[in-house]
Amino acid sequence: MYRYNRLAAYGQSKLANVLHANELAKHLKEDGVEITANSLHPGSIVTNLFRHHSFVEGLVNTIGKFVLKDVQQGAATTCYVALHPQVKGTSGEYFSDSNLAKASSQAGDVELAKKLWDFSMNCKERMCWLFRKKGPSGFSYSSTAEEVTQGIDGTGLTAIVTGVGTPFTLSEDNIELQFATNHIGHFLLTNLLLDTMKKTARESRREGRIVNVSSEGHRHAYREGIRFDRINDQSGYRGLAAYGQSKLANVLHANELAKRLKEDGVEITANSLHPGAIVTNIFRHNSFVEGLVNMIGKFVLKDVHQGAATTCYVALHPQVKGTSGEYFSDSNLAKASSQAGDVELAKKLWDFSMNCKERMWWLFRKKGPSGFSYSSTAEEVTQGIDGTGLTAIVTGIMATPFMLSKDNIELQFATNHIGHFLLTNLLLDTMKKTARESRREGRIVNVSSEAHRVAYREGIRFDRINDQSGYNRLAAYGQSKLANVLHANELAKHLKEDGVEITANSLHPGSIVTNILRHHSFIEGLVNMIGKFVLKDVHQGAATTCYVALHPQVKGTSGEYFSDSNLAKASSQAGDVELAKKLWDFSMKLVK
Repeated sequence: MYRYNRLAAYGQSKLANVLHANELAKHLKEDGVEITANSLHPGSIVTNLFRHHSFVEGLVNTIGKFVLKDVQQGAATTCYVALHPQVKGTSGEYFSDSNLAKASSQAGDVELAKKLWDFSMNCKERMCWLFRKKGPSGFSYSSTAEEVTQGIDGTGLTAIVTGVGTPFTLSEDNIELQFATNHIGHFLLTNLLLDTMKKTARESRREGRIVNVSSEGHRHAYREGIRFDRINDQSGYRGLAAYGQSKLANVLHANELAKRLKEDGVEITANSLHPGAIVTNIFRHNSFVEGLVNMIGKFVLKDVHQGAATTCYVALHPQVKGTSGEYFSDSNLAKASSQAGDVELAKKLWDFSMNCKERMWWLFRKKGPSGFSYSSTAEEVTQGIDGTGLTAIVTGIMATPFMLSKDNIELQFATNHIGHFLLTNLLLDTMKKTARESRREGRIVNVSSEAHRVAYREGIRFDRINDQSGYNRLAAYGQSKLANVLHANELAKHLKEDGVEITANSLHPGSIVTNILRHHSFIEGLVNMIGKFVLKDVHQGAATTCYVALHPQVKGTSGEYFSDSNLAKASSQAGDVELAKKLWDFSMKLVK
C-alpha cells in the first residue's frame, strides 16, 4: 500500500488542474468554438488555506503580511487571465504573476492529460450515480420534499429554518451574530414552545418531533468546538469556523434535548440534519461566492425542493418514528463528527445557552438611558404627556413580489418612502407656520426598520429602481427603509438651515405581530402562531414612535435614529451625507 503524503496529494490535485485545462483547450479547439482554457498560479496569499496545520497557519498569520501577497494581489493573475485583452485567443497555457509562465514537464504530458480526462469522466459518471443511489430509507441525494412526504399527512408541521453566514458582527443581544442566529435563537424558541409541545404530545398521544437544521459545516468548527469563553472574540474570528461552530451547536443541542426528553418520558424526539448544499441566498454577505452559486449552483447543487427533502423526511416520515438524538443527510441516517457526539460538550453547551437565554430575557427588560426598554409600551412612554395634535401615519409593505405602483415606481420604494416624502412635503409649510405661531416644537418621525441594514449593496439603486431582473424582495424592502433614515437626516438638515423649530428623526419600532408579512403566507402563519412568545405586541411596537414623537427627553434632538425608545446607531450607509442629498434630489424629481 502506498503511503499518503499530504503535500504530494495537494500537488497531484494542482497538477490535475493544469492537465485538465490543457486537454479542455484541445477539445474546444477541435470543436471550433471560441472558448479558451488556461491554468495559473495565483501566488502565495495570506488566506486560511493552512487551517488544518495550526503551526503553519500561525506562521502565515504572523509573518505572511510581510512576505506573501494580500488578497487583492492574489486575485490579480486570475483577473488578468479571465479579462485582459492581451490574453485574447491564448489557450492551453500556464500563467503566474499576470504573465505567461512555464509549467512542469509533467503538466505538458499530452498522454497524461488524455488519461486524466478519461479517468475524470468515469468519476463523473460514478458521482452522478451516487447522487441517484438510494440509501436504506429508499431515498437519495436527489429526492425531493414531495417524494419523501408522498401520502403523508403533514398537518401541524411547523418548520422554522433560518440561517446566516456573516462577517464578524454582534447581535442586538451582544452575541456573535452567527451563533446568536443559528443556535441561540433556535434554542430560545424551542424552550418557549416545549411545554406546549409536551402537553400536546400527551393529550394527542401522537409523537412530537423537533428537528434542528444543521449542516456539514459543523465539521469545520473551531478546534475546540464551541469557544465558550471567546464567543465574541473578534481577534480570532474566522467566518467559516464561526458558521461551523453554530452548526455544531445545532447537533449538540438536538442530542442533549433528545436525552432530556427521554428522561422526561415524553413522546417527543429531537434530531439534527444536513439539508444539502442548496441554491439559496445564504452567501449574500460574500458577493464572489454568491455570484458563483447563482451561476453554477443550478448544475451541481440541490434545488429548493431537494433541499427541503431531508427536513420533511425527518419531521414527517413513519420510518423515523421513535428515532431521537440522530443526525441525517440525504433523507438517510448519517454519521456526524466526533465532536458532535461529545456528551460533555453537549451538556456544557446546554448550560451555556440557558445562561444566554436568561441574558436575552434580561436585555429585553433592561432599561436604556431613557428609562425605557424593548418591552416598554406606548402607554408607559407617554404617561402624563399631552398628545394633543399628534398625527401618526404609519404605513408599510414588506418583501412583496416585484410590482410597480400606479405612478410606475417599484412598489416598496413608492409606498414606504416616496409616499411619505410627498406627504411630508405637502404638510411642511403648514407645520412651519404652526411651529412659529405656537412657539412649540414640531416633530417629524419616519418609521424605518433595522432592515435598512440589508439594502442593496449600493444602498439606493437610483438608476435601477424599476429593474425587475435584479430585484430582491428583502433588499428592496431594506432600500425603502434606508430611504426613510436618509430622508429624516436630510430633512433635519434643511429644517435647521431654515431656522424653524421642527425636528426630524427615524426609528426602528421593533419586530411586531402585524400583517406586514401578508405576502408570505407561510411566514405569516409562523408569526401568528409563535409571535406572541418572541415578538412585540402592538402596544410595545407603538412605544418608540410615541416616545420620539412626544417625550420631553427628545426635545431638540434631530437627525437621529432610535430603537426600543432609546437612541441607537444606524448603519454607515444611513449616515452617508452625499447619499442622503442624492436621495432628496431624486425624490423631489419623482414627486414633481
